[in-house]
Formats: sequence, structure tokens, C-alpha cells
Amino acid sequence: MARIWTWWSSGEETLTPFLQLCLKSWRVKHPEWQVVVLDSANLWQYLTADDLPSTFTQIQRASLQSDLVRLAILAKYGGCYVDMSSLATQPTAEMAWARIGEGACLVGFRAPHFIPDFVSAWFLAAPQQEPIVVEWSKMFNHVMEGRVDDRDIHHHSFFEGVDLSDYLRYGALAPKPGQAASLWVEYLVVNVVLKAVLDKDPSLKQRFWSSSCLVLESDPNLSPTLWSESQVHLIPEDVAFPENEKLKMQNLLKQDPDFATRLMDLPMVKFFNSGSPYAHLSSEELLASPSVLGCLIRKALGYLVDASQSPAQWPQLPALKDLPNWPTSSTSSSPFAWTSQGRWTRPEDLAARDLWPGASPRRRARAPHTSRWFRSRWNPSCATCWKLRAGR
Repeated sequence: MARIWTWWSSGEETLTPFLQLCLKSWRVKHPEWQVVVLDSANLWQYLTADDLPSTFTQIQRASLQSDLVRLAILAKYGGCYVDMSSLATQPTAEMAWARIGEGACLVGFRAPHFIPDFVSAWFLAAPQQEPIVVEWSKMFNHVMEGRVDDRDIHHHSFFEGVDLSDYLRYGALAPKPGQAASLWVEYLVVNVVLKAVLDKDPSLKQRFWSSSCLVLESDPNLSPTLWSESQVHLIPEDVAFPENEKLKMQNLLKQDPDFATRLMDLPMVKFFNSGSPYAHLSSEELLASPSVLGCLIRKALGYLVDASQSPAQWPQLPALKDLPNWPTSSTSSSPFAWTSQGRWTRPEDLAARDLWPGASPRRRARAPHTSRWFRSRWNPSCATCWKLRAGR
């Protein structure tokens, strides 16, 4: 049975309702696939210590851990890896796997409008022991060995002779305080390693560009190996890209049938920041909402046909407990609760919920969030957030 892999370090039971629905969409659209949620507890059932850097468990940034895991798991088992904050509106993994069956060595999305030859890592499909992925994982582990973060990683000897000017220009490797480009530092190191791997091995580079199936994010009509219409990458409200104004995540909470219809025709939608702008909404609220986001979720779970219908015209939605493989209670199954002050916390911590607004500037600076988001949200999969909550 083919497998879809994803990662959430604290476990599936700690997912917010929005992320639970994202995960459910992959199971609904791929009933013949096994969807595996990897976490810090079950990871070693699939991987060994040799598959990851020796300092893996000491890495605090969840996105860096997930990058290491996605390559190691695809190299060893093959299949499709998706970020947890991805909503499947079509059987995307099956479409990608069909290309693998036709001989593609890798399926993913390109973003040449951002950086030439850039390949996003939030959706990847590859066969077991694919040489490109094996080498990619091996060298990523190599440059991360003995490290617990990726700051200044471009000074590693592995990158000698590799042109990283595009990444340096965007601040992906050497961010300067106060520059918006520094936002990308947490996401691009895995891509830098791939570029170095391909530049150093001409045979792998030739295989990559001749046999991989890379869909353009910006203009799918330009892709010679198009397998489906390009996805839409939804950006958070505080990242300013005027050309993508309508794709900001808060806009999905508005009603816009035309926009909803266009998005529902795409194979998947990727959200930034683990969907944090929607973390305060329950599963029931998300499913029943007439907003663009509600339309997308209902389409992903197989309910909605026409986004222009009024709520009174919607087909009767089944209770969440009646959905296949759904927890008995979508809210009580999580050890987190949504407080009146707008953040996720464990029930036993509710009495101490004033801890976050009163945190010192020094402690805020240690969190992997902007100051505004730190005051109103926290990421239960982030080790730094947990340490700050514990007062360390």
C-alpha cells in the first residue's frame, strides 16, 4: 500500500481542529493510501539513528526537523510527503504517483518566480531509494551533523564552489535583523542543500531535470510535464506581496463564491504558519462557514458542489463522529483548549494563561514568531514554545 507521510512532532492528538481537517482531507481523497503521521514518539519505528543527524532530537525548530524527516523517510520508503498544513481538494498524491509510475524520479512544485530552479519541499513524491533523494538526505544530514540550528550553514565546506547568490540575495542564509527577507531563513536550507547536491554531481543533475516532474507554481501552462493545475500557496496577513493580495489567509474567512470556485478546482492548497489564523475555529465552525475557507474544506471532505449556494441550500452535513476514521470527539480528543484570550493551551495551564502576555521582551525574542503572533498564538509542535511556557 502506498503511503502519504506527514510530520507533527507532538503527535496527531495535539492538532488544532483546522489541521485535523487538513489531515482528514488527505485520508478522504486517498482511501486506498495509508496516511502516516510521524511524531517524536513513533518516528523510530520507521527510522534509525543512522538516518538522521546525531543532534536531531536537540533541534528546536519544528520545520527544520520536518525537513530532515521528510527526506529520510522518502529515501527509505518512498511515497508522498505533504506538510500538515496542506488541504487536498483532489487525489493529489494519486496524480503524482501516476507520474512516478510513468518513470518520473521526483514530483514536486517549482517556484522560478521566487528563485530560479527552486523546488518547494512541502509536497514531494518519490520512489523508494531514489538516488536523488538518497543523496539529498545524506548530505543534509552531513551539513547538520553536530548542529542544532542552521544559522550561517552556508559557511560549511560542503557549499564551497556552489553559487548561492540567489539565496543570499533573499536573506535565506544570512538574514539581517529588521529585513523582511529574513522571514525565509526558516524554510530554504533544505533547498540550498538540493542545489549543492545537483551542482556537485552532473549525473544527478541531468537525471533531475530530465526525469523529474516539476509543476510551476506561478504559471502551470509553462510546465512541459504538467500533471495537474498548479496549487495556490496562501500567505499570512503580515507578509506583503501585493500581487497575491487575494491569497492572504485572512481573506479566506470572507465570502467570495467566484474565488472559492477557482480554488476548489486546484489539486491542493498550502497554508503558511500551520494555519494559525484559523486555530481559534472549531471543526464545526470551519465546516459550517459560508466563507471561502469553509467551501474549500467541504470540497476537500466531499460535501460541496456549488460555492454560490446559500447555506440554506447546502446538503445536510453528517456529524463529524460519523465520518470515517474521525475521532469520537473532534474537540475533546485534543489536550489543548482555546482560551478567551486567544491561544491554545493545555487545560491544566488555564490558570496560568496570563503567562504569555506578561512574558519579558527577552523571552519573546527567543520564540520563532513575530512579537504580534507570539502574544496571540503558540505552536504546540514547537519545542521553544514549550520551553518558554515552562519558564526555561
